[in-house]
Amino acid sequence: MRPERLFRWLLRLLPFDFRSDYGHEMELVFRDLHREAQGRGPRALGRLWRRSVSDVLRTAPRVHAQQIRQDAGYALRNLRRAPAFTASVLLVLALGIGANTAVFSMVWSVVLKPLPWIRPAELAAVWNSWDGAPQARLSDPELLDYSERTRSLRIGGEARGAVSVAGPGEPERVAAAYVTANLLELLGVPPALGRGFRQDEEHEGRPRVVALSHAFWQRRFASDASVIGRSVRLDGEPFEIVAVLPAGFLLPGDMRSEQPAQVLLPLLLDRAAPRDRRGGHYLLAVARLERGVSLAEAQAELATVASGLMRQYPDEHDQGGFAVRLAPLRDDLLGPSRPVLLVLAASVGLVLLLTCANVAGLLLARAEARRRELAVRSALGADRLRLVRQLLTEAAVLAFGGALAGLGVAAVATRAAVRLAPAALPRLDQVSLDTPVLGFTLVLATLAALVFGALPAVQVSQVGSAEILGEATRGSTAGRSHVRRALVSVQVSIAAVLLVGAGLLLKSYARLQSVPSGFDPESVLTLRLSLPESGYPARHEVTAFYHRLLESVRSLPGVRTAGAASGLPLAVGSGDWSFDVEGRPRTGSRHHGAADWFAVTPGYFESLKVPLIGGRLPSEDDGEEGTQVVFLNATAARLFFAGENPVGQRVQLTRTTGPDQPWRVVAGIVGDVRHRGLDQPPRPEMFVPHAQFLHFMAGAQARTMSLVLRTDVTPLSVAAALRGALSRLDPGIPVASLGTMDDVVSASIADRRRDLGLIGAFALLAVVLAAVGLYGLIATTVAQRVREIGVRIALGASASRVARMVVGDAVAPVRSGVVIGLAVALLSTRRLESMLFEVGPRDVVVLAVVTTLLFAVGGLASLAPAWRAARLDAAIALRQD
Repeated sequence: MRPERLFRWLLRLLPFDFRSDYGHEMELVFRDLHREAQGRGPRALGRLWRRSVSDVLRTAPRVHAQQIRQDAGYALRNLRRAPAFTASVLLVLALGIGANTAVFSMVWSVVLKPLPWIRPAELAAVWNSWDGAPQARLSDPELLDYSERTRSLRIGGEARGAVSVAGPGEPERVAAAYVTANLLELLGVPPALGRGFRQDEEHEGRPRVVALSHAFWQRRFASDASVIGRSVRLDGEPFEIVAVLPAGFLLPGDMRSEQPAQVLLPLLLDRAAPRDRRGGHYLLAVARLERGVSLAEAQAELATVASGLMRQYPDEHDQGGFAVRLAPLRDDLLGPSRPVLLVLAASVGLVLLLTCANVAGLLLARAEARRRELAVRSALGADRLRLVRQLLTEAAVLAFGGALAGLGVAAVATRAAVRLAPAALPRLDQVSLDTPVLGFTLVLATLAALVFGALPAVQVSQVGSAEILGEATRGSTAGRSHVRRALVSVQVSIAAVLLVGAGLLLKSYARLQSVPSGFDPESVLTLRLSLPESGYPARHEVTAFYHRLLESVRSLPGVRTAGAASGLPLAVGSGDWSFDVEGRPRTGSRHHGAADWFAVTPGYFESLKVPLIGGRLPSEDDGEEGTQVVFLNATAARLFFAGENPVGQRVQLTRTTGPDQPWRVVAGIVGDVRHRGLDQPPRPEMFVPHAQFLHFMAGAQARTMSLVLRTDVTPLSVAAALRGALSRLDPGIPVASLGTMDDVVSASIADRRRDLGLIGAFALLAVVLAAVGLYGLIATTVAQRVREIGVRIALGASASRVARMVVGDAVAPVRSGVVIGLAVALLSTRRLESMLFEVGPRDVVVLAVVTTLLFAVGGLASLAPAWRAARLDAAIALRQD
């Protein structure tokens, strides 16, 4: 290659304008210098090339920066001369970029941010599964057997609970996690202070030790580093503090719970106990793969272990389809949140696309108005590339200005999203506008500038200055609005997709609210209590306390009825408990039935107005010495006593590690209550009087109960008197979850309300942006057709005819946008199926309402331009250029 040609390629590093002005002279100078260097030998040629490359590399960035400053300054001056246009574009961009940044901050914290454990790719969740229970937790014997019989896995577990904390400070009830001694080591997270748990601390009679979360240590102990070795009272018992966990530490169970554990306690495991009773599935299990072991290999070994255990304990594996499965921990933890985040990401991406289309339309209209200015600049010597670069620079200035404003919108939107408290999204409390999010915003602004700045630049570059100047003198601009019409159609179609999604969620939410819960939440106050074992070691002491408390509460002014239960509808769930029916032979080892269980006191069903279907309700006669009874709900009666009257028949609950269960008489049937969610059908349930309740776990008691009070006054007005009654009985017992049943019902559908709020907000934003884009198109079109409209009026067209013509121009892009949008919605709304309740993804009513709404919005957006067109004075219009 000739040296001059190679040097010409090197000069391409310089801006085009600079090359146009100085490039030829630089080539001539280089040719002369190259000829002289050839005569002096290779070393001189090498020095020439090194100096030439160095000069270009030093000059190019400086000249580029200078031209960018010049273009940016010119763009800022132009934008200052059009404040209304600039404000409109910045507002639209701030909303679009801000919404995308807020959603990305959620996606980053929930999905993309690394899990807070060492080598998280080696971690897996361990689940049991059987027919009707695809994801069941583990029991103590199962956790121990799986852990001891596998070589490719190290398995740990945790259980969730709560404890009462006393001193220093006020008593309080906090979330607790009971963990195996190896769990912290398995996760690879050592304590910030102190040591981890030891295996000998998992046994009864072991030293009582506790580890504190970092936040609890800061709040309760003022970050005192000398706390290790000191004592804290939990449930009335002293526990030695042996560890403080690192800041930001989370257990896998914390990412499944609304409240992270504030204290960690050793999980009590009796490794020497018989393992033939394998019920009581309450443990969340996590495993770490040994180095070099794949998930498939570990799954195969675990399946072999499970098969051996099924042969060893056939009576304990009679559920049908029993299996043990592994799942990558990240996928397992994020599983419930994926549909929500996918829909959010798709929605906010559509909003960004709509934003770009809207801004592109505004910039096209502005470029149309500046065609004469750009033509004059071209005639004076500015090349097309220079003009295109100027327009792109103006778009970039707007984009980065919009991005800065969008960060403010994102901060507000992020706080609003966190306040909506979606329980399905783990780590949402860690959402912030950190470095990855700011980087995303920068990339987003750059892409937006390229997208919406390209169309005006391309359109201007395709028309010569002579043609533009000729059009300016003739006043002809017809035929150039087709691109803007297409952009408006795109905006309408995006708005249609989002409106259909929001409409489906709204209808689903309305259907959910109309579902009968089985109880009346109005005028009901509730709170949760837990009695410490140290103060109430015996069963009768627990029963006596709740009896005295309820008697005291019922005497309070404004209280109509009061009762308590171990589980609160829509707030506290329960596992199932199998039972046998007297007089029925078993089929193999399978029990006759299983139902979710609850311990209840007299007054509980009356306080919630749960209807009595047959028999009677719990009474004060159902004491420890009275006839042992049980109450069923309608679903349990129908499933297990089909065609029979269950009242008077006897059932026996199965025994695990606790005492032998007595035969109980079915004393009554109550209506179904949706304990697990309004969107979940009623499950079979049984209710045991609290005074007669025997736990299936050895030594366990129904110490934690939820009180419900039906009042004749505003429920919260009784709260102070209720606290006083409790304090008189035992001032050391903290109150938790104090609120109304209306709040409980509202919290149970908070996730669906959040989904509706977010998608609805995006849909509303899309409609507003589409209406703005349509208004801008019609207003610009009317301004460009003033002479044509004047001629029509002069020839006899009425004002109403002119107005209908303008409105008709608005209908065309709306019609095409609605058709495209509904077609896309029909294809894409299947993604919403998991978020809908009793509503199909192709609901005809929703599609019809969205179509009507968009045509109405189109009509409203065209009213003002139509009114102006109808009032034009023909004489004045015909004199305009």
